[in-house]
Amino acid sequence: MLEEELRKLKPKRVALLIHLNADPDALCAAYALKRLLESSKLAKARIIAPEGVSKLSKQVADEFRIRFYDSGLNSCALAILVDTATLEQLGDLGGMLVRGELPYVMIDHHTPHPKTVSSATLCLIDSSLTSSCELVYRIYAEMGAKLTSKVATALLTGILYDTRGLLHANDNTIEVVYELIRAGGSLKRARSALRVEVDFSERVARLKAAQRLELSRVDDLLLAFSHVSSYEASAARSFIALGADLAVVVGGKEGEVRISLRCSEAFRRKTGIHLGRDLAEKLGEMVGGMGGGHATAAGVNGVGDPESFLPKCREFVEEVVKSSLLEKE
Repeated sequence: MLEEELRKLKPKRVALLIHLNADPDALCAAYALKRLLESSKLAKARIIAPEGVSKLSKQVADEFRIRFYDSGLNSCALAILVDTATLEQLGDLGGMLVRGELPYVMIDHHTPHPKTVSSATLCLIDSSLTSSCELVYRIYAEMGAKLTSKVATALLTGILYDTRGLLHANDNTIEVVYELIRAGGSLKRARSALRVEVDFSERVARLKAAQRLELSRVDDLLLAFSHVSSYEASAARSFIALGADLAVVVGGKEGEVRISLRCSEAFRRKTGIHLGRDLAEKLGEMVGGMGGGHATAAGVNGVGDPESFLPKCREFVEEVVKSSLLEKE
């Protein structure tokens, strides 16, 4: 399907756009796509990471010698959004796509925002997958393209990151991992690329979030709420590790609101709540921005004051959880 679209459009250069503060799944999926497009002579490709990538992704980029840029959209005839569910996640670069100045394709495993989907030329989305790297592997398989050992290892790296070392892997994930290893991928190298110690500032952010923790109980579920200026996702993950069923951490500064949501598998099964669809999308509207993600991890970007928004956020989330439990009875 992607190959057909590219042969129809015949773009000379493609922009592979990954979300703000891009994680290793986004970066590795974009890298594998770049290698695929160029080796198949479909188009030249440039990985564009608006405002850069995460600290861990920089480490992964160094390991696999992945080059990325923070600009260069004007020289491209087509954009491919990789692991990016909303245009808001592209910062200022998303404006060109909002205005319809550049056609774009979506390749993602998150539940996408309806507005983003409605303007896309093509959507390759499967929210049953645990990573975008799995979806890129499927594109390789459908095209009958050969994987190099380096690309296979990069895809393994993205999968390991998004599944927390295969902790959240499903049957499809394991099948893809097996095929990537058969293609020459190295689990050892992939794990090594992701090995990093939590730095001082991130540890401080986690502890500050813990100091400000507000805990709610709905039935036998524990909901954790907090705010911190940075490392919201890390703080949310730490609350789940401590025993919370759902963690919502609001962050940002200077009129910017970011929200990270994480939940346990038990929470998802008991409530039926999909964090991206049922919480993040609606929270995004509440802060004049956009939100999205998948069942157990989601994010929101918008405007406002993080600390003052937290009570509204908490009230909304608690109401959704209560309503979901009533519907399941």
